[in-house]
Amino acid sequence: MAIASASFINPVPPARELFAHYRLRTSRIVDHAVLASDLACSNDFFKSKKAIDAQERGK
Repeated sequence: MAIASASFINPVPPARELFAHYRLRTSRIVDHAVLASDLACSNDFFKSKKAIDAQERGK
């Protein structure tokens, strides 16, 4: 039984490692969300700019 308990490794990582992993993962999700919203805003800006330019050319 001593051999079995000696070879047993605690599968639960320390709380500090779990927190670091969770923080890294959530920061990536937030970074992706911010990047996606920035791209959407810039895409809307360029679409509206093209529409304004087309209107001005049509006048």
